[in-house]
Amino acid sequence: MRGKPAVTIPDDARKRAIISIQRYFADQLDLEIGDLKAALVLDYFLAEHGPTVYNQAIADARAFFDER
Repeated sequence: MRGKPAVTIPDDARKRAIISIQRYFADQLDLEIGDLKAALVLDYFLAEHGPTVYNQAIADARAFFDER
């Protein structure tokens, strides 16, 4: 998982996602994590699962427009 994640998001969305991950860990796991750990979790999910979500979104959009 070195280098740039397979899917990137804008800086403001990245900051919101990091805050969301920190909140999730605190609320659901009673675990406080810092910005670095939350960013690593985000990068992991973007690299591992981002392409699948992206490809499904493209397929959904294509099906939508094909119906028109």
